[in-house]
Amino acid sequence: MKSIRNLLVVLATLAFVFTSQSCGDKGDDGPAGPTQNIHEYLSSSGGFSIMLAALDKYGWTAKLNGGGNFTILAVSDLQLQADGVDLSGADAEDIVNMHVFEGALKPADFPNNKYLTCNAAAGPNNEKLGVFIQVVGENVRFDGVNYVEKVEATNGMIYKMEGTLKPKTVLQALAINPNIDKYKVALNLESTIKSKVTSGTTTVFATSETKFIQFLNDNNTTVTAMVPATRRAILNNSIIEGSNMSESQLTGTLTTLGAEMTITSSGGSLTINGKASMEASNGQCTDGVIHVISDLLN
Repeated sequence: MKSIRNLLVVLATLAFVFTSQSCGDKGDDGPAGPTQNIHEYLSSSGGFSIMLAALDKYGWTAKLNGGGNFTILAVSDLQLQADGVDLSGADAEDIVNMHVFEGALKPADFPNNKYLTCNAAAGPNNEKLGVFIQVVGENVRFDGVNYVEKVEATNGMIYKMEGTLKPKTVLQALAINPNIDKYKVALNLESTIKSKVTSGTTTVFATSETKFIQFLNDNNTTVTAMVPATRRAILNNSIIEGSNMSESQLTGTLTTLGAEMTITSSGGSLTINGKASMEASNGQCTDGVIHVISDLLN
């Protein structure tokens, strides 16, 4: 009987020691944090020599080695080659700068279905370009391009990309935003209006997909079958020719290709023609800017 009691005491003592040590380990050894900054990680991981050389050429090395916070969309040497991108070409600086954002942005920090300003000043009057962002959980798409891995660095976030971002025209940017697909189709059907968008600088107010579909359903038609005059009115009333107006510049009465447009502001929010609100703004492109609005301007 005594031996059994002694055995129980030994077992209890061992259990206490084991539990105490385990609890102590939990307190002392939490998840390891990042140990390298952005530049150090890309240098040590290998396969990013082309982008690293371009980042250095355009003044990013010291910043990515420093104490600031950045988010970089890292494109490997192999991916750049697959995309046919030459980072020694004339537009190399803009391409590189499209892949760098201010701040350490984790997936939850990105605005869904919005345009996020990058560091590429390739728009009219050197306006910085907007990148269209889509977020589903941990998945983020940048101008329609996915990342394959994310890495947290001591001074920001790294997203290893499965494609290269490039500066885009208004027409190209319309094509990658699924929230304005019907508007894009309508524009492609009207060659005269489309030529104005592609041959000069324009501010475009693209109707959201939800509202455009509702309009088509209410009128029992499709984009291709709708009355051409109606389609042209929707497009003409949504385009300001010869301008590149960011959201902060929109005010008062503006002249479109069709009727005049009235912009009012209340509580920091804009309303167009008394009915349409801004759903996504400042989609800056190389030849103009896109704003997504909640209603048709017909």
